Amino acid sequence: MPYRVKIARKLALYDQGEDRNITNSYTLTVDGNIYFASDEFEASAELSNNSEVTGSVEVQ
Repeated sequence: MPYRVKIARKLALYDQGEDRNITNSYTLTVDGNIYFASDEFEASAELSNNSEVTGSVEVQ
């Protein structure tokens, strides 16, 4: 049976004002490795050019 995970949450790194406009945004630095369960999951990840991972990003 294939391993399936439904993504339930996204991480949004920003502040917004009372009128829901974005007032400030932030970047996330991962100190270590990021492991994905499949090539499909790795391909679906959205790591921006501003993202920094100090370790490796790979499928295990």
